[in-house]
Amino acid sequence: MLKRITLSEVATDQLVSAAIRGYKSRYKKERVGILLGRISHGVALVEQALVYYGGPGTRTSVFVDLSMFKRRVNVFREESGLDFLGSFHTHVEVNNSISSAPSPADKIPLCDDPPSFIEIIAAIWASDASVQPSNYYLQGGRGGYRYRMAGYDYRQGFRILPVFSEAA
Repeated sequence: MLKRITLSEVATDQLVSAAIRGYKSRYKKERVGILLGRISHGVALVEQALVYYGGPGTRTSVFVDLSMFKRRVNVFREESGLDFLGSFHTHVEVNNSISSAPSPADKIPLCDDPPSFIEIIAAIWASDASVQPSNYYLQGGRGGYRYRMAGYDYRQGFRILPVFSEAA
């Protein structure tokens, strides 16, 4: 049973960068990607968070060709020597509003073979406000943006998991 998600410094940077790039893109776009790492002693250690460039995106969704996604997962696994842990996607601020909860579509794994264990949703918005501490969310700021990362366990009914970063 998973107890938490820990992001390496590299994976933290990859997730934040993907979220900011999506926010800064024309018309703001969600990003989706692949999480690689290891699971040990109830901790999912995410070592890489790689953006999947496979289809058009909007402010609130991304089209994913599931067979192509699965092929990319297997290529990244082979190249890195890491395990596939799951996927991530971003939620971008639109009209001063940002989704704070996963949608029904968010709860459906993008890959079943190899199986998805976790999902990370990285919310991003423009702000210079201070970051509030949280027991469950990884929160931070970079270059005029604030982010909040929430982790979920597919194996336990999409239960929320605390997210930490080795960079913190």
